[in-house]
Amino acid sequence: MEYTKFFVLAFFILLVGGGMTAYNQLQSIDSANADLLSAKSKLTQIKETIAGRRAELERLQKLQVRLAQALQQSSAGETALQEAMKKVRGHEVELKYLMNSLKESVAQARAAAVNQVIPELTLKGGKVARQARIRQIDAATVSIVHADGFLSVAPAELPQVIRDKYDLNTPSLVEQIEEECANLFVGKKK
Repeated sequence: MEYTKFFVLAFFILLVGGGMTAYNQLQSIDSANADLLSAKSKLTQIKETIAGRRAELERLQKLQVRLAQALQQSSAGETALQEAMKKVRGHEVELKYLMNSLKESVAQARAAAVNQVIPELTLKGGKVARQARIRQIDAATVSIVHADGFLSVAPAELPQVIRDKYDLNTPSLVEQIEEECANLFVGKKK
């Protein structure tokens, strides 16, 4: 009879502990999802800003050409050209700041992924990892501990939802935007 009380008490303690662990995991997942939504929102803003900056940069580059022609006729054109170049440099600084913000957001989302438990993770090859816990995540490899052992997989093996969530696609959003920014300022250095 005393054993019965002990087992009931032990079962109750395990049940409460398991419930609290599940609650903490769900809170952690909600936090990671909120970080991802924030990063996606920033990405949309960055894309809109890049489009606006591209149009303004093209306008400023055309202005730069016209001002260079006017400079040959007047010294007043030199001042306007310098002002236009200051604006171009200012926009370049803003774009670099936005890129760094995006990189930080991706790093935060990846850091939040560590120790996240995925009840059932199905890889591209069909392998299923139960109770998968992300141990390390970067652009080249994702290390996972699961019920049957340890995996280290390329991001391409992960489901699309996870690759999107942690910017693991090839090329990544950060790489795509960096390339766009580089293309944007190619003509400036001539």
